[in-house]
Amino acid sequence: MAQQSLTQALSLDQSSTEPFILMGRLFLDDEDPQTESNYPEHAESMNLSNFITHYMLAQTYRSMGRTDEAKKEFDLVAKRHSGMR
Repeated sequence: MAQQSLTQALSLDQSSTEPFILMGRLFLDDEDPQTESNYPEHAESMNLSNFITHYMLAQTYRSMGRTDEAKKEFDLVAKRHSGMR
């Protein structure tokens, strides 16, 4: 049901990063990191400054065993989050 709703949201509006992030989260929960990585990577290309996107990428890369890339993304999250205080 969630996937169907998100697919519909993506078909209606390709300009918002949120449905891409949520779809990525859905696939990460389903333990399909290869498919999941496509969604936050696309969201990142739309908005480089969204720390939620980088957090999702970090989780995905970690689950795929891509530890160097995961660390880079977690570092970006920490840097952006600390600047928000």
